[in-house]
Amino acid sequence: MLGAALLLELVQLWVLPNFLQLQLILIITLYVGWYSPPGKAAAWGTVSGLALDYLLGLFLGLNGLSKTLLGFASSYLGRWMPDEARAMRTILLFIASIVDQLMIFAILLLLGEPFPQPSLLIILLRAIGTGIVGTVFFRLYDKIRFPPTDFRRLQEGSRL
Repeated sequence: MLGAALLLELVQLWVLPNFLQLQLILIITLYVGWYSPPGKAAAWGTVSGLALDYLLGLFLGLNGLSKTLLGFASSYLGRWMPDEARAMRTILLFIASIVDQLMIFAILLLLGEPFPQPSLLIILLRAIGTGIVGTVFFRLYDKIRFPPTDFRRLQEGSRL
């Protein structure tokens, strides 16, 4: 799954304008975090973030640190959020996307490295797109991972 997400990240980097690019690695990191213990979520965030840094030619650790912290935090948020709260997931994806982007820019600022000045509009558009696509991804993957159970068969089996 990590390889496919990294490939999609590279394709969208070449094809889509900056304001339409989604944070696919962040979406998957948050999904893993919501259904995993904190250690596994943080490890996934570290590995996927470092792989993204390597592929994009960034300082190793920029995305690694931000995805680690957000994966770890999402593990705790997933415990408090019911599965039926789909609107809340969209809002949390939106907020996590903004926090992720600002965290990367803050680290670059602390390192004294030049970085492109992000437009607030670009940050918001990417966050909105990430929130919407992430919610759709969560719903589709949940249907695959947790198929609905037909309890009528259990009742029929008890009659025999």
